[in-house]
Amino acid sequence: MKKAIIVLSLLSLQVVGVGTLPARAAPAHSFEETCWDWKWKPNGDLCATCRKRNGRSMYSCLPNARACRGDISNQNGRLTC
Repeated sequence: MKKAIIVLSLLSLQVVGVGTLPARAAPAHSFEETCWDWKWKPNGDLCATCRKRNGRSMYSCLPNARACRGDISNQNGRLTC
């Protein structure tokens, strides 16, 4: 009986989310959802491989990306401010 109560208690904790892994943090910029292998260059440029609307990928660099105000996004494979 005690084992059944302990098991049920543990199961109920998992149902309400206690003891589960935390969700991944939201990306800082929307490009992180559709671009990978991104790197900040020492001069402030940002380069990444990004998915295009047709599913293919292309390499893109955004010069002086650190100066962007607001979101950096992927526009059909190109990084934009």
